[in-house]
Amino acid sequence: MANVTLVYSEGRVTIGGSGVCNWEGMQPNDRIRSRAELLKYHRGTWQPTPLSSATNNFCETLFDPTSLTYHMWGRHIVESERKCVSNYGHIYHYCHFMVDTVLEFPWNIEGRHKLVYRSRAYDSTSNRPRPKEICIQVFGEFIKVK
Repeated sequence: MANVTLVYSEGRVTIGGSGVCNWEGMQPNDRIRSRAELLKYHRGTWQPTPLSSATNNFCETLFDPTSLTYHMWGRHIVESERKCVSNYGHIYHYCHFMVDTVLEFPWNIEGRHKLVYRSRAYDSTSNRPRPKEICIQVFGEFIKVK
């Protein structure tokens, strides 16, 4: 994802550019299981929160208009380039889009947090896990805006 640009301005992040699928050791038909969870830093340790999401087949949800994955990521990929991330070397070009950094929650969520995202590929014929797993952690802080 070396060619992705992130520009922050007035409470929004504008995202654009391109990214290459470089997850080695996968085959195009492999199934990808993924999970994302939000943790809160409390009294020296990371504690789970009620916010998490998981899918047993990431490739199915990536371009399914009814899925959260599609609304967060898949819909911003140029339509003619929509292949799953299991296609090594495939290049995604992103339509420029904005992410609002001001969110409304029904409860107090102030404080230091991290989002942990993990993905693992499974062989399409034997259903055995591939040796490499992806783990991405994004750290941030929620503040109350009045």
